[in-house]
Amino acid sequence: MKKVLCVAMLAVLALLSACSSQKKITLQPGELGHAYYYDFKVNDAYVVDQENINYVPAEGNRLIAIDLTVTNTLEAEFSMTVDDFFIVHKKYDGIIQAIDPCGYEKQITLPYPIPAGQSVTGVLVFELPADVQQFHVDTMDFFGNKKLGNLYMVECDIGY
Repeated sequence: MKKVLCVAMLAVLALLSACSSQKKITLQPGELGHAYYYDFKVNDAYVVDQENINYVPAEGNRLIAIDLTVTNTLEAEFSMTVDDFFIVHKKYDGIIQAIDPCGYEKQITLPYPIPAGQSVTGVLVFELPADVQQFHVDTMDFFGNKKLGNLYMVECDIGY
């Protein structure tokens, strides 16, 4: 009887841990991602022409534009913030947040509200080392109780 009870408890623990595990989902630009609260798509990633921009990156850095579309899948409006999308690359141990604002005319002003069932398309601008070609744009399911859900990584390659 004790053996059956132990096996049953182990099965329940395995099931619970499997249900709460975070998944890493890798996408390519143009592919639609389905986060818990919103759908999103990185339409393009490119180097920003810095002419007529009032932001000067640090020496050795450049500005990268991430053109994306976010669709609110909830039944209420919510706002996206600088924390919702970030960049990760191999040469930096941490995350890089969007710059707000930098004067780029296509840039989304943060925070940006998205009405229920509606979409917003625009550009987030990031400062990266000039020699970085490959990186991923990430977003993550985050729940109010500080519990993290899935991590979505869109792999980008912008070249020099």
